[in-house]
Amino acid sequence: MLRQYLHYRTSIVLLLAWTLMATSCAPARAGDSDVQPAHVDVYRSGDDGYDTYRIPAIETAPDGTLLAFAEARKLNGADPGFEGNDIDLVMKRSSDGGRTWSAMQVIDDPGEQWSACNPATLVDRNNGRVWLFNCRTKPGRSSLTARAGTRDAQNWARYSADGGATWSEPIDLTDVARDVANWGGSFYGPGGGIQTRSGRLIVPLARTTGQRDADGKLTAGPWNSFVIYSDDHGATWQARCTAARRGVGQRRTGRRTRRRQRADRHAAARRRSPLAGHERRRRRDLEHAPAGCVGFSRRLRDRALHA
Repeated sequence: MLRQYLHYRTSIVLLLAWTLMATSCAPARAGDSDVQPAHVDVYRSGDDGYDTYRIPAIETAPDGTLLAFAEARKLNGADPGFEGNDIDLVMKRSSDGGRTWSAMQVIDDPGEQWSACNPATLVDRNNGRVWLFNCRTKPGRSSLTARAGTRDAQNWARYSADGGATWSEPIDLTDVARDVANWGGSFYGPGGGIQTRSGRLIVPLARTTGQRDADGKLTAGPWNSFVIYSDDHGATWQARCTAARRGVGQRRTGRRTRRRQRADRHAAARRRSPLAGHERRRRRDLEHAPAGCVGFSRRLRDRALHA
């Protein structure tokens, strides 16, 4: 049943990505209200030698090329580090608005039973580069089970200046995006980064603690949201803005962060926050950071963003 569910979910998620792109990005035309969105299988479980495709990301390059990325899970549908899986990061391109797609290309294959996972994208409007960020985890390890003081979980990036036709050599950002000595792991997204009006590139991440219980077993602990950013178009990167933490043993937060720039020129990190007691609804908190997210200034509850 689990395998069937994962296969079903893969098709739905990737079809949804195309449907949303087709309905929100296509130029408006007379009579569009009567046009139904087209559905295209970008990735399909079992194709190209992979059991399952998950965690899609889609980006539009400056030349209009659509780039669709996904985790290609070779042996089964399990997450990175579980059930002996081997996960590669793959891409397809479309030059006709998503109607047809190229053959699949493997972008990152770090090794046998390694995982290349959690793709996130960002377009630099100043130079036309498309940035691709992804994680690597060693065999048997994941963001959750990565151990502090090791390179079990790694953070990488690369860019393309020609709409995804070719890519730069991968850039190891682990020492920027992860406090290796003290954290378990950190992972990008999900979703993509933004570029502010000043040109700053901002990419969202979350981190795990790598804490252990009294028996020495790794525990989830609190998960926190933060970002890395660059003021020189990716030549160098820095990490800032660790969001407010919850105590050990409380509900994990910051697992899903998105970046956006508000009209008041503040950057805001949005993350879901569970509410205790009888109120089961979830609201979203905003952490405001003036002038490009150098550090969060204050926390507020945005009542216009009820889930």
